[in-house]
Amino acid sequence: MPTRILKSLFPRPPLEPAGPQYGAIPYTVVDGQLVVLLITSRGRGKWIFPKGGLMSGKTPWESAAHEAYEEAGVEGEIEEHPIGSYLLPVTE
Repeated sequence: MPTRILKSLFPRPPLEPAGPQYGAIPYTVVDGQLVVLLITSRGRGKWIFPKGGLMSGKTPWESAAHEAYEEAGVEGEIEEHPIGSYLLPVTE
C-alpha cells in the first residue's frame, strides 16, 4: 500500500506550537542508582520529560517546576541554571 494512502488514513497529530519550551528532568537516587522520571506525551504517546512554554509572571525554572507538577505530579528542588539547550530542525 503506498505511503500516501497510509498517511491519509492515519494522519499525524499536529505538532506542538513553536517557541521556547522549559522542562525539568525529575530524578532521584535509589540505593545509589540514578532514577529519572519520564512521562508519555498526549499526542503521540512518546516518552518525554515534562516541559512547556514560559508562563506569564514566572521565571523559566518556575515554569519548568510547574510543568513537572502539572504533567507528572512531582515536586522538588529545581536548579535555576539550565544544563543545556537545543533547537529542533524545521520540518514540514
